[in-house]
Amino acid sequence: MGVDTDRAGSPALSRVQPMKLIAAGVDELIVAAREHTFPSGNHFGGVGLAGFHDHANAGSPELPQELLAVKVAFDEGTLATAYGQ
Repeated sequence: MGVDTDRAGSPALSRVQPMKLIAAGVDELIVAAREHTFPSGNHFGGVGLAGFHDHANAGSPELPQELLAVKVAFDEGTLATAYGQ
């Protein structure tokens, strides 16, 4: 999975699409700026997964639960990623 340039060269059709939750991240930064606690450096916001839409029946029945477990691990910071490599 990947977003934006991470997806370059990927097949056009993918059943799992990650989403950047930019609006929530911007809201957090606006509040931080208003409270004079704006962080320096990069800000890493939340992520989500788009729905399967027309492809809901294309994967295994276990796939939604497996993806939920991956998202929870990511949100908790316990998911190993290739970030920074």
